Amino acid sequence: MNTLIYMTDISNVILSLLQSLQSYLRDIRRSESARLED
Repeated sequence: MNTLIYMTDISNVILSLLQSLQSYLRDIRRSESARLED
C-alpha cells in the first residue's frame, strides 16, 4: 500500500516536470521566432 502511494507521487512529479519542460520549450521557441522576425 505504501509503495503504491510512493509510485503515484513519483508519477505526479514526472508529469509536472514534463509539463514545465513543455512550457519552457514553448517559451524558447516563441522567443527564437520573435528573434528571427526582427
